[in-house]
Amino acid sequence: MSPTRFSPALTSPRDSTLDQAYREEQARLKRYFDWKAGPDASADLVQDVFVRALGKSQGERLENPAGYLWRIAQNLLIDTLRVRKRRGPQVQFDEAQHSPDLADQAALLEAAQLQLRYETALAALPTRTRDIFLMHRVDELTYQEIALATGLTPAGVEYHMSKALAHLAKRLAVHR
Repeated sequence: MSPTRFSPALTSPRDSTLDQAYREEQARLKRYFDWKAGPDASADLVQDVFVRALGKSQGERLENPAGYLWRIAQNLLIDTLRVRKRRGPQVQFDEAQHSPDLADQAALLEAAQLQLRYETALAALPTRTRDIFLMHRVDELTYQEIALATGLTPAGVEYHMSKALAHLAKRLAVHR
């Protein structure tokens, strides 16, 4: 008889009975632990069931080896959940996923600095020019709609837009 993936070489008839029960129940135990304890812990818990079963001295004959494994599984689950509850929630930290690299941090810093320069440059515009710029770029109004709202001609709106764009381009030019 070849040993299972988790079980050591077996020598006694009791161990052989447990090995057979383990082979039959292993997949169901895995699904049970996946459901109750999560897939990250289930493989280890299934193995622990068999290790605990082999470690107990229950005499040479078990009347219900599968039931014995399930009782161990239930007790092991209770112990595991009790320990988790005492520890509180466990947060897994994956450095690759949760730590931005230096390039990401630099890009975020540059974006924040650019946003600040943009807001400062926008605040420095004359009120009417700033309002017309925001109506067109933020509110997405056409020059004709802005002209109707402000009492200007479309050419007057175009003048304020070109003034705003030139001002912003000068203030936001990248310094190299």
